[in-house]
Amino acid sequence: MDKPILIDALYINISGGLMILNHLVDTLVSVGCDFVLIKDSRCPKLGKESDIKKIVVMQPSLFKRHNYYKSHKNVFRAILCMGNVPPTTKMDCHVYTYFHNVIVMSRPKGYPLMHTIRAVLKKWVIKVLSQNTDDWVVQTSNTKELVNKHLALEKQHIFVLPIYSVPYDLKILKQAEHGKDYIFIGQYTNAKGHDQLFKAWEMLYEREIKPVLHITVSVNYVLPRIKKLQQKGINIVNHGFVPYKDVIEIYRQGKALIYPSFNESFGLGIIEALEAGLDVITSNLPFALSICKPSIVFDPYSPQSIVDAVINYETNTCPKSEITVKDNVRELINLLTDN
Repeated sequence: MDKPILIDALYINISGGLMILNHLVDTLVSVGCDFVLIKDSRCPKLGKESDIKKIVVMQPSLFKRHNYYKSHKNVFRAILCMGNVPPTTKMDCHVYTYFHNVIVMSRPKGYPLMHTIRAVLKKWVIKVLSQNTDDWVVQTSNTKELVNKHLALEKQHIFVLPIYSVPYDLKILKQAEHGKDYIFIGQYTNAKGHDQLFKAWEMLYEREIKPVLHITVSVNYVLPRIKKLQQKGINIVNHGFVPYKDVIEIYRQGKALIYPSFNESFGLGIIEALEAGLDVITSNLPFALSICKPSIVFDPYSPQSIVDAVINYETNTCPKSEITVKDNVRELINLLTDN
């Protein structure tokens, strides 16, 4: 009898990583693959969790993970570590490490000191453990370059296999009538570029250009600033935290996604917007250019560059944005089951 595959999803519990995990598990179940899942204790219930034959729920502890690997060295035919970190010991099967935390290797200007220290420490741990993985899996060519430069050993291969899932309700928006607004779906963080975007919208207002911008920010200390801009008359609509099913209605109101992020592992929001039929106006950075052909690009560190991009989009005929990647979840599963 063939040994099962191990899907190590420790440290995966929110955001894009959770979406990828759900998509991977759904597909593994649908093709009848025999696998064991290490699930983070903080992770919500997965879509097809009841169909998984064996789940090991674990606290996000490097020590507990190490003990599990030591006691299961000969159990699996292949292992996929989804949370960036290779096993803490050498295993008796082929190990793939799925790496997507690009902030560990590349940080935007002005990144907070304490966050930088944590990122450097994470990078050191992953680098030390890199001898315990056989190969790496990444989402984009941009991440491949970073892994090759900072983490990969000489004999390790880096597979570029984007994995994503876009709901049918979002895809059918491509045939629907759209509004004329701008959309930026994403929580406020130091790397998302909200500050530059807010300044750009303020500059547009001062030039009596008043496009509507929809955002989804719920970080308390940012809300007063947004309120002041709104009171000034600047057209920013903040929806706060929005369940995914309601995000679709926000996309319906938009003609273009404006994406000022400084750094992304993939840029799922860009993919979602393109699948929904929106154009993309985005940072002129490798993470974005590795997944799409945007209508217009700008310097994300320059509010004036964002202003120029919006005016250009409003006044000129710009090329339609295009996706340049596809979902490779089946290719990833083939990689695991070929061992």
